[in-house]
Amino acid sequence: NWTQTNHPNAISSSPEVYINAADKGDEGWYYMQVSHPDCSTRIDSVYITVKNKAAIAPCSPANNAVSFSSIPDIAPATVSWSFDPSWNRRLLEARGAIGYPDFKIYFNTFWDTREPEDGEYSIVNMSATGEYPPYTVYISSLYSGIFFQAGSGKVYVSHVNNKLRVTFCNIPLTGSSGGPAFNTTASGALTAP
Repeated sequence: NWTQTNHPNAISSSPEVYINAADKGDEGWYYMQVSHPDCSTRIDSVYITVKNKAAIAPCSPANNAVSFSSIPDIAPATVSWSFDPSWNRRLLEARGAIGYPDFKIYFNTFWDTREPEDGEYSIVNMSATGEYPPYTVYISSLYSGIFFQAGSGKVYVSHVNNKLRVTFCNIPLTGSSGGPAFNTTASGALTAP
Protein backbone atom coordinates (compact mmCIF):
# COMPACT_ATOMS: atom_id res chain seq x y z
CA ASN A 1 0.00 0.00 0.00
CA TRP A 2 1.16 3.50 -0.86
CA THR A 3 0.12 6.63 1.03
CA GLN A 4 1.18 10.24 0.69
CA THR A 5 1.24 13.17 3.14
CA ASN A 6 -1.32 15.17 1.13
CA HIS A 7 -3.76 12.24 0.69
CA PRO A 8 -5.30 10.58 3.78
CA ASN A 9 -6.31 7.38 1.94
CA ALA A 10 -4.11 4.87 0.17
CA ILE A 11 -3.16 6.12 -3.28
CA SER A 12 -2.17 2.72 -4.66
CA SER A 13 -2.20 -0.93 -3.65
CA SER A 14 0.08 -2.10 -6.46
CA PRO A 15 3.90 -2.18 -6.47
CA GLU A 16 4.10 1.11 -8.42
CA VAL A 17 2.71 4.62 -8.16
CA TYR A 18 2.14 6.55 -11.40
CA ILE A 19 1.73 10.32 -11.53
CA ASN A 20 0.94 11.38 -15.08
CA ALA A 21 1.29 15.16 -14.66
CA ALA A 22 2.88 16.01 -11.32
CA ASP A 23 1.91 19.31 -9.73
CA LYS A 24 2.67 20.95 -6.37
CA GLY A 25 -0.07 18.89 -4.68
CA ASP A 26 1.94 15.75 -5.46
CA GLU A 27 4.95 17.00 -3.50
CA GLY A 28 5.63 15.34 -0.16
CA TRP A 29 6.46 12.09 1.54
CA TYR A 30 5.37 8.83 -0.09
CA TYR A 31 5.15 5.86 2.26
CA MET A 32 5.19 2.26 1.09
CA GLN A 33 4.03 -0.57 3.33
CA VAL A 34 4.71 -4.12 2.15
CA SER A 35 3.25 -7.08 3.96
CA HIS A 36 2.79 -10.80 3.40
CA PRO A 37 1.25 -13.40 5.76
CA ASP A 38 4.56 -15.33 6.04
CA CYS A 39 6.82 -12.26 6.47
CA SER A 40 7.13 -9.23 8.67
CA THR A 41 5.72 -5.91 7.44
CA ARG A 42 8.24 -3.46 5.95
CA ILE A 43 7.77 0.29 5.63
CA ASP A 44 9.90 2.68 3.60
CA SER A 45 9.48 6.22 2.32
CA VAL A 46 10.76 8.68 -0.25
CA TYR A 47 10.28 12.46 -0.51
CA ILE A 48 9.28 13.79 -3.93
CA THR A 49 9.92 17.47 -4.73
CA VAL A 50 7.88 19.10 -7.49
CA LYS A 51 9.31 22.34 -8.91
CA ASN A 52 7.75 24.93 -11.20
CA LYS A 53 8.75 24.67 -14.84
CA ALA A 54 11.64 27.02 -15.63
CA ALA A 55 10.68 29.97 -17.84
CA ILE A 56 12.44 33.07 -19.07
CA ALA A 57 10.65 36.39 -19.56
CA PRO A 58 10.12 37.33 -23.23
CA CYS A 59 11.37 40.89 -22.54
CA SER A 60 14.34 42.49 -20.76
CA PRO A 61 13.09 45.62 -18.99
CA ALA A 62 15.26 47.80 -16.74
CA ASN A 63 15.55 46.53 -13.17
CA ASN A 64 13.55 48.24 -10.42
CA ALA A 65 11.46 50.23 -12.84
CA VAL A 66 7.91 49.95 -14.16
CA SER A 67 7.02 51.43 -17.56
CA PHE A 68 3.36 52.18 -18.30
CA SER A 69 1.76 52.95 -21.65
CA SER A 70 -0.54 55.76 -20.47
CA ILE A 71 0.39 56.82 -16.92
CA PRO A 72 3.76 58.00 -15.52
CA ASP A 73 6.55 55.45 -15.21
CA ILE A 74 8.08 54.43 -11.88
CA ALA A 75 11.81 54.86 -12.46
CA PRO A 76 13.72 54.41 -10.29
CA ALA A 77 11.44 52.49 -7.99
CA THR A 78 11.77 51.95 -4.28
CA VAL A 79 11.07 48.23 -3.90
CA SER A 80 9.94 46.38 -0.77
CA TRP A 81 9.32 42.67 -0.11
CA SER A 82 7.06 42.14 2.87
CA PHE A 83 4.00 40.46 4.32
CA ASP A 84 0.84 42.53 3.92
CA PRO A 85 -1.29 41.89 7.05
CA SER A 86 -4.39 43.48 5.48
CA TRP A 87 -4.47 40.80 2.74
CA ASN A 88 -2.45 38.10 4.58
CA ARG A 89 -0.15 37.61 1.60
CA ARG A 90 3.44 38.31 0.62
CA LEU A 91 3.82 41.48 -1.38
CA LEU A 92 6.48 42.79 -3.77
CA GLU A 93 5.81 46.51 -4.08
CA ALA A 94 7.30 49.36 -6.11
CA ARG A 95 6.83 53.03 -5.31
CA GLY A 96 8.00 56.13 -7.07
CA ALA A 97 8.05 59.74 -5.96
CA ILE A 98 4.94 61.40 -4.51
CA GLY A 99 2.27 61.75 -7.19
CA TYR A 100 3.49 58.72 -9.16
CA PRO A 101 1.76 55.33 -9.31
CA ASP A 102 2.53 52.40 -7.09
CA PHE A 103 2.73 48.80 -8.35
CA LYS A 104 1.88 45.78 -6.18
CA ILE A 105 2.41 42.08 -6.83
CA TYR A 106 0.68 39.82 -4.28
CA PHE A 107 1.78 36.18 -4.19
CA ASN A 108 -0.39 33.12 -3.62
CA THR A 109 -0.79 32.32 0.11
CA PHE A 110 1.19 29.10 -0.48
CA TRP A 111 4.33 31.30 -0.45
CA ASP A 112 3.56 33.02 2.88
CA THR A 113 6.18 30.92 4.67
CA ARG A 114 8.28 29.81 1.67
CA GLU A 115 10.48 31.53 -0.88
CA PRO A 116 8.67 31.62 -4.24
CA GLU A 117 10.13 29.24 -6.80
CA ASP A 118 11.49 30.38 -10.13
CA GLY A 119 9.28 30.06 -13.19
CA GLU A 120 6.12 31.36 -14.80
CA TYR A 121 3.19 32.53 -12.67
CA SER A 122 -0.32 33.35 -13.91
CA ILE A 123 -2.07 36.59 -13.01
CA VAL A 124 -5.41 35.98 -11.25
CA ASN A 125 -7.88 37.95 -9.13
CA MET A 126 -7.07 38.48 -5.44
CA SER A 127 -9.37 35.73 -4.12
CA ALA A 128 -7.73 33.15 -6.39
CA THR A 129 -4.33 33.80 -4.76
CA GLY A 130 -5.61 31.81 -1.79
CA GLU A 131 -6.50 28.82 -3.93
CA TYR A 132 -4.63 26.09 -5.76
CA PRO A 133 -2.39 26.12 -7.86
CA PRO A 134 0.26 28.15 -6.02
CA TYR A 135 1.91 29.65 -9.13
CA THR A 136 -0.36 32.70 -9.20
CA VAL A 137 -0.07 36.41 -8.42
CA TYR A 138 -2.44 39.36 -8.22
CA ILE A 139 -1.31 42.76 -9.58
CA SER A 140 -2.70 46.21 -8.79
CA SER A 141 -1.61 49.81 -9.24
CA LEU A 142 -3.01 53.05 -7.85
CA TYR A 143 -2.56 56.32 -9.69
CA SER A 144 -4.43 59.61 -9.25
CA GLY A 145 -7.39 57.92 -7.56
CA ILE A 146 -7.68 55.24 -10.26
CA PHE A 147 -7.34 51.68 -9.00
CA PHE A 148 -5.88 49.53 -11.79
CA GLN A 149 -5.94 45.72 -11.77
CA ALA A 150 -4.40 43.14 -14.07
CA GLY A 151 -6.90 40.50 -15.15
CA SER A 152 -4.63 38.19 -17.12
CA GLY A 153 -1.07 37.59 -18.22
CA LYS A 154 2.12 36.07 -16.87
CA VAL A 155 5.00 37.15 -14.65
CA TYR A 156 8.39 35.48 -14.49
CA VAL A 157 10.01 34.78 -11.13
CA SER A 158 13.75 34.30 -10.84
CA HIS A 159 16.49 34.80 -8.28
CA VAL A 160 19.45 37.08 -8.98
CA ASN A 161 22.22 36.97 -6.37
CA ASN A 162 19.77 35.06 -4.14
CA LYS A 163 17.21 37.89 -4.35
CA LEU A 164 13.70 37.47 -5.69
CA ARG A 165 13.08 39.16 -9.05
CA VAL A 166 9.75 39.39 -10.88
CA THR A 167 9.73 40.38 -14.55
CA PHE A 168 6.57 41.25 -16.49
CA CYS A 169 5.99 42.27 -20.10
CA ASN A 170 3.06 44.35 -21.43
CA ILE A 171 0.62 43.34 -18.69
CA PRO A 172 -2.82 44.90 -19.41
CA LEU A 173 -4.35 46.81 -16.49
CA THR A 174 -7.84 48.29 -16.28
CA GLY A 175 -9.05 50.80 -13.73
CA SER A 176 -11.82 53.17 -12.82
CA SER A 177 -12.47 56.06 -10.46
CA GLY A 178 -16.24 55.60 -10.61
CA GLY A 179 -16.63 56.81 -14.20
CA PRO A 180 -15.23 55.57 -17.49
CA ALA A 181 -12.68 52.75 -17.60
CA PHE A 182 -8.98 53.54 -18.01
CA ASN A 183 -6.50 51.15 -19.61
CA THR A 184 -2.73 50.90 -19.53
CA THR A 185 -0.05 48.25 -19.93
CA ALA A 186 2.93 47.69 -17.65
CA SER A 187 6.38 46.21 -18.18
CA GLY A 188 9.17 46.01 -15.68
CA ALA A 189 11.42 44.05 -13.38
CA LEU A 190 11.40 44.33 -9.60
CA THR A 191 14.09 42.85 -7.36
CA ALA A 192 13.53 42.42 -3.64
CA PRO A 193 16.00 44.37 -1.48
